[in-house]
Amino acid sequence: MNAGVRGIEKAATIDITALGYMAIGYWLYVKDGEPLLDSVLVHMGSMYSTLGKFEKSMSAYRRAVSNMENRYGNANEAISLYRKALEVIMSSNYMALDDSIMDKMRIDLAGLLHAVGRGKEGRELLEECLMITERYKGKEDPSSATHLINLATSHSRSKNYVEAERLLRASLQILAKTVGLMNNPSRFQCCTSQLHSTI
Repeated sequence: MNAGVRGIEKAATIDITALGYMAIGYWLYVKDGEPLLDSVLVHMGSMYSTLGKFEKSMSAYRRAVSNMENRYGNANEAISLYRKALEVIMSSNYMALDDSIMDKMRIDLAGLLHAVGRGKEGRELLEECLMITERYKGKEDPSSATHLINLATSHSRSKNYVEAERLLRASLQILAKTVGLMNNPSRFQCCTSQLHSTI
């Protein structure tokens, strides 16, 4: 329980720090190469993406990747290692295809691919996540909605707004059926604002 509280405190601290840097023009206050900057940049990339500001999101992600490459090596090597790790886990049957850890690994790799400008490959991984979830849990499982939203975000970044809208509407339908979205106005408003920001 204490570990959970500490995790929430760390997340809140990063959030407040990121918002502070955003408000005062953080580029002037933190030097490249500092680990704190990487955390702030990744967090800001996520925030901008949630707000539908994908160009700013990609700019923040690219800067974080550039800093990490300078410090730790090439991102393409990391992607290659990530793919090999996934292949080994899948071929060894160490984890089930629909295991939540495998799902998170695929999503993380998709995020990295998007950050380095390989969105098509990232989308393919996100589509794989959706197919696996639909096969093992059904098309109307709430986790399918999450994958649909991730795919919609990817399509939106590629300016394929028609497909992004279709995917977001599909996710809204799933949420309305499975978690009573229509009976929860705040959750419905959150999802519809995501839809409008993408369009």
